[in-house]
Amino acid sequence: LVFNLQSWTKADDIKDFEIEGISIGDSLLEYFSRNEIISNIEKDYYKHNEFQTAEFYKSEKFKKYDSISISFKKKDTKYKIVNIVGINFYENIKVCHEDMSSIDDEISYIFKKLERTTDNSSHEADEKGESFVKAIRYWFENEDIISIACYDWSKRLTDSKGWTDNLSIEITTREFNEWLVNEAFN
Repeated sequence: LVFNLQSWTKADDIKDFEIEGISIGDSLLEYFSRNEIISNIEKDYYKHNEFQTAEFYKSEKFKKYDSISISFKKKDTKYKIVNIVGINFYENIKVCHEDMSSIDDEISYIFKKLERTTDNSSHEADEKGESFVKAIRYWFENEDIISIACYDWSKRLTDSKGWTDNLSIEITTREFNEWLVNEAFN
């Protein structure tokens, strides 16, 4: 499995999951210095700025992921984590889909009671509709989410913006997800 559980047998809370040893609710200061966090904050990432996201690429701290994206409230001086995403890049989207399927099999086997939804659609960031995202989401009773997604960017966006096909494993709180859907880009 690409992400870890602190304990498979009692994992019924989003905080039981880890990506590179990092969990929802942790202080990001436990893993990175304040200067590292500030220097990796994505500027102008969201239109509404209640939350911020720091992205860390190719860190020697990472064993399983090419990149980690972590979100927290902008005014939180402790940088309490509300969202964490592990990202691996692919040259072949079929390999991404295979890895996604393997992760899905394991999660669905272990968490039979979680609601599972799927989505396969064009990505809204591509105005020509040539890029696609295939996603599987697992919903906890409190509406926290584990999401597995493969992003298949068009050649045009790869060439013009440098976007690379990727697999993301995301752990997110209901609060952050609601903000992301309803306010972040409005």
